[in-house]
Amino acid sequence: MVRYDDAVYRWVAVNSIPRPGQALGKARFAGCDGSPLRTSSYHGKLFAVPGTDTGETVLLRISGHDSVYVKRSLKRAKWPALVKAAHRPFACEQAVTFTGDWKYADDDGTPDEKGHELTPPYTGTFTTTHGTGLGLDTWSRVTLDARITSHTHPVPTPRFLKRALAEKNPRHVSVTATCRGRKFDVTTIKFAN
Repeated sequence: MVRYDDAVYRWVAVNSIPRPGQALGKARFAGCDGSPLRTSSYHGKLFAVPGTDTGETVLLRISGHDSVYVKRSLKRAKWPALVKAAHRPFACEQAVTFTGDWKYADDDGTPDEKGHELTPPYTGTFTTTHGTGLGLDTWSRVTLDARITSHTHPVPTPRFLKRALAEKNPRHVSVTATCRGRKFDVTTIKFAN
């Protein structure tokens, strides 16, 4: 938990991170009960979330990574509209192009005959800070799910997947995707230069 101006905030899981607003100062951390921590190994900065009241929402930056926090007593129904939008899965409204990290792959329940390699269709979870069609004037980072199908060009090979999903030094990928309803389908994927 984080404290600011005598209010206590809790972390909120989001799919999109709003761009930071005005700097508010150093973060003060709180224990689970909301009481101030006397010592903390965490060091971070707080920012306002544009278009929201700092009495309801703040953005915490630690080591270059941003997280959204809402006032501990604020119920989800009362969250600011931007925080509600950030919390929802990122929906396809237009074709997108982006460069980012491939975080996860979910086999959609269709393993190959050997039972250990992904075969289309499967879903990839991507995180990006650069691209078109993603509203990056509002968001500093977007996480989205997109299906890899037999129509993806090229269909990622097992070697490609291992390099893209590596725990240490994963390769960035460049992706184009189109809409299938409110969901994304990957049309092309390659390693970024």
